[in-house]
Amino acid sequence: MVQTYRLPNRTAAASGAVAASLIAISSIDGFLKNTHGNFIFFILKDVALWSILIAMMIGLALRPWERPTGRWQMLSMWLVYVGYLFMQIFNPALGLSANIAGFRVQGIFALLFFVGAVYFTSPRRLTKTIDVALFWMFVAAFAGFIESVMPDAWNAFSPGLAAATHKYTEWSSAGWGLVNAFSRAYGTLVDPAALGLACVAGFLFAAGALARSRHIWRFWNALLMVLFAVVMQFTGSRLSLAGLGGGLLAFVLFAWPYKSMRLPAVVSLVLLLIAAPLAVNAVSGGGGGTTSRLGDESISYAAMTRARSRGIVLASTLRNPFGMGLGATGAGGRQNKTSDQRVVAVDNVYFAVLYQTGVPGLIIFLAFQLTLLVTTLRCAKEAKSIETRSSYVSIAAVQVALLTAGFWTQGVFAYAPVAQLFWLFSGTTAFPKRVEGVKA
Repeated sequence: MVQTYRLPNRTAAASGAVAASLIAISSIDGFLKNTHGNFIFFILKDVALWSILIAMMIGLALRPWERPTGRWQMLSMWLVYVGYLFMQIFNPALGLSANIAGFRVQGIFALLFFVGAVYFTSPRRLTKTIDVALFWMFVAAFAGFIESVMPDAWNAFSPGLAAATHKYTEWSSAGWGLVNAFSRAYGTLVDPAALGLACVAGFLFAAGALARSRHIWRFWNALLMVLFAVVMQFTGSRLSLAGLGGGLLAFVLFAWPYKSMRLPAVVSLVLLLIAAPLAVNAVSGGGGGTTSRLGDESISYAAMTRARSRGIVLASTLRNPFGMGLGATGAGGRQNKTSDQRVVAVDNVYFAVLYQTGVPGLIIFLAFQLTLLVTTLRCAKEAKSIETRSSYVSIAAVQVALLTAGFWTQGVFAYAPVAQLFWLFSGTTAFPKRVEGVKA
């Protein structure tokens, strides 16, 4: 027997508002921290997360008919992955407080997997949540655009913003004793890399939305894709450029088997080809942009730095095959009290996982990511509507983008808002029929 979910409108509205609040907070995370240095703004995402979880548990206790039924997909892999991360809190190679700070960044938001599994009970709810995410990523990207074209007005808004702009300004020689200054855009997020990754995720989610949107909304999603591509250039983020390349290739490959998804795949490629030259020309006068950071000198320095950190990681793995602890690469920010001498900056998520959690941790991480990707693609294949299929294709493409960008940074699954969105939408793989709006 198959029946559709009929959740009360009041319950649905309240649940949507709670989920949207976390997405909103994650998307203006850096702006709040830069303009208000209060401690509360550094734990605001945590407060929102626990509020969602408590509200969800109370709701399921009072309304048992809303509880998920059937077999949980991905649950065992999730438990192994998060369980191993939790065990790393007690890794004796590093202090307890540093490991807790690292777990807060790398493991705590994995609980959103359960929120996604319970929350998504219809195709409309899934697409509306993606639309909310697109809106807030638009806010972050538009702020980055304003920051780039009106830097004086942006910096005058707050001393904290001016300090952040100075921190992310790069200088290069223009010859004849002249110097070019390029201020990398960060918008409402913590740094340019976070904004770049948000633009990548926004581009791919908007590409999927093209398949299900109609009339003016299709035009709106196309404009969003152009904005995300342009602002990504303003960030000067090489890892985001690589992530967009890998993610867009994955999107085309994943979408092509479905006739309804082929046009969005082609349009995505065309829009990227249009937006990229516009962005390059817009910033070339200042001697900046992502492409300017692809020069021999910049690449060789980055490669040398990564080679050094790889050597440290591999040597450490021989001595500590179970890892150095979750805070060993500096994860956790100001909550991580580990001295600088004991922190190894590793600009590679795979080597960072190896250094922090050891060989077993890397194997579990790769197994989890591969299983999640395969499960998401299977959900796309079995989807009954264009809304769910296009969403699953976008979710899979974003995951590939993050995994690709991970070769250049350790923070792909820690940066807000992409980390929160990754874990929230991973929950859609738990009960595919529930996402379609039916239950057995």
